[in-house]
Amino acid sequence: MRGKRPCGAEQLGRMASHPDYLWAQTKDELWVTIAVPNVSKEGAVVQLFDEGRIEFQGTGGVQGEEKEYCLKIELLHPIDAAASRYNVGARNIELKVKKASSGPYWDKLTKEKDIHCKVDWDHWVDEDEEKAPDFGASWSGADDLADLDFGAEQKGDADDIADGDMDEDADMPEVDKPADQ
Repeated sequence: MRGKRPCGAEQLGRMASHPDYLWAQTKDELWVTIAVPNVSKEGAVVQLFDEGRIEFQGTGGVQGEEKEYCLKIELLHPIDAAASRYNVGARNIELKVKKASSGPYWDKLTKEKDIHCKVDWDHWVDEDEEKAPDFGASWSGADDLADLDFGAEQKGDADDIADGDMDEDADMPEVDKPADQ
């Protein structure tokens, strides 16, 4: 059966579907997203192992057509399972996995090629761009977009601007008229 693998002895002979999963990394962490919607938090089993292994088992999928999913990922390098965490959400299972040692980016996620593994471009940060600016700091102290100074000074109050009652030509210089020939 294509796309299905036995998950282990706990499956009691049943075949489970192998979900797609996405990954991204920083020098310190891995982001792994398992693409299975509607997995119940109570029924999901997520395990991380220091030697570099992630296991997931749970029932989910399109409502009314739920099926058993199983995933075992043999990572390229060891991880710090105790410092890692995960969240079972309505659309997927997200894992924030701490690398055992900080350092250069991994060339790949797994020891062996897996057609279900894809790059997560939403979380990806290039190694040379990892020290991205904190965009949140630019917004500090502003409760609303209206509180931000966008650098343009406008004459008139907010009511004049909203009503269109501003004298738009007040600060405009006269246009030189072409000389008649």
